[in-house]
Amino acid sequence: MAKAKGLKINEYGVFEEATGKRLGGEKEEEVYALLGLERIPPELREDRGEIEAAKEGRLPNLVEYGSLKGDFHVHSTWSDGNASVEDMVQAAISR
Repeated sequence: MAKAKGLKINEYGVFEEATGKRLGGEKEEEVYALLGLERIPPELREDRGEIEAAKEGRLPNLVEYGSLKGDFHVHSTWSDGNASVEDMVQAAISR
């Protein structure tokens, strides 16, 4: 992708191949932007079509930490707990 745009990318940044002028690379967002891509979060970097999705602006929204309302872990009478699943559902609804 970089070559097709006349760019060279290495550990020092993104450069115009013809002039050697540094265009960016301080932050990874700059690298993605210079390639015309939406930034791909590390969680999606698995060679499963994420580059194509970024090109087309259709990367999925990830669940962010701030989106979590709580953590739910219980033991019911189905395992080693004291309350039935139904009792726990009713308690959750009431809260």
